[in-house]
Amino acid sequence: MVIKFGFYSGFALGGIFFAMMSSYALGFWYGSKLIEDGTENPVYDRAWNGGDVLTVFFSVVFGGFSLAQTTPCIKAFALAKQAGAKALLIIERKSK
Repeated sequence: MVIKFGFYSGFALGGIFFAMMSSYALGFWYGSKLIEDGTENPVYDRAWNGGDVLTVFFSVVFGGFSLAQTTPCIKAFALAKQAGAKALLIIERKSK
């Protein structure tokens, strides 16, 4: 049983890293294509350069990490909502 769990968790972790590294590769490939083609950066009104590509890349990476760190908070809000609903039922019930 432990070997199956290890295999499946390793396979899942490998899939996650594959997706992550593939998206990094795609981002750098597209950034290099923008630089090579001389595409205009609409923010600065000039062609894209390496600094622009790295800025966008790390902004997306940090944004993804920030979103991933919010998941425990979402669980806490869901538990608080359930507790609040129970408290409201107690507050709103008719007294005998």
